[in-house]
Amino acid sequence: MTDYFNEEFWTHDKLVKFIGKDGDRLRIIEDIISIKTQQATLKLASKLNPASMSDEEALKLAEKLWEPETKPNQLKKILVYLAFRSNVQTFRMLERYKENPHPSVEEMARFCYYISKIILEGELSDQPLGLISTGLGGKNKKLRFFFVIFPAQSETFDKTQLKIIDNEWKAICTKYDIETEKKSRGNEYVAFTVLTPYQHDFFEVLKEFVGECNLYGNFILPKMVITNIKILKKKKILKIRERFLNDPESDITNEPF
Repeated sequence: MTDYFNEEFWTHDKLVKFIGKDGDRLRIIEDIISIKTQQATLKLASKLNPASMSDEEALKLAEKLWEPETKPNQLKKILVYLAFRSNVQTFRMLERYKENPHPSVEEMARFCYYISKIILEGELSDQPLGLISTGLGGKNKKLRFFFVIFPAQSETFDKTQLKIIDNEWKAICTKYDIETEKKSRGNEYVAFTVLTPYQHDFFEVLKEFVGECNLYGNFILPKMVITNIKILKKKKILKIRERFLNDPESDITNEPF
């Protein structure tokens, strides 16, 4: 079975060890924010060094967020200057701005809001907090995953097979306390967006799920798509399926999204 994710952002043993050590001081971003935006924000923060600007200067600069003539690159810098400081007023600015941001910085505005919230919460509690952020985020102590299964023996799943999938997935969700946020179906696949407790190795959970379904006739392809980076569009899903079918030994684990 081949998974489809970048290991830089998902290594279960390391994650559980990390969270288990300081679980009460870690927060998971609930939003879906692209890895590209997250990396760009952190890179810009490293370049700007927000601590070099006083809170008063940052608040004065924040007024430009709502000025129509402010360019996107300047908006990004302002957001970063506001985010990386423990100040209630700058946090409120970000909280307000993220509700109606310029389209070009919509994701960055949400990410900066979460950064500011974590810094401020840690400052007020006298306990520095850590932030776990994947592209798909999570909720409470659950991580969000997107996965896709494909029929092994035909172009599509039949009604009986779909019923088996539904029943076995419900059993797995009950066993591992998994929440299904969305399920969608194309002619050639079934896709799920779910929240799963970080304590469980989700790859192993899915192997169990597919194994239980395949007791009824090996009708699910052993390979599947699993990612906590982004939700894939139908075109990409079908491209992966075609590759699986044409080259059963193919490994797409580290391909870019």
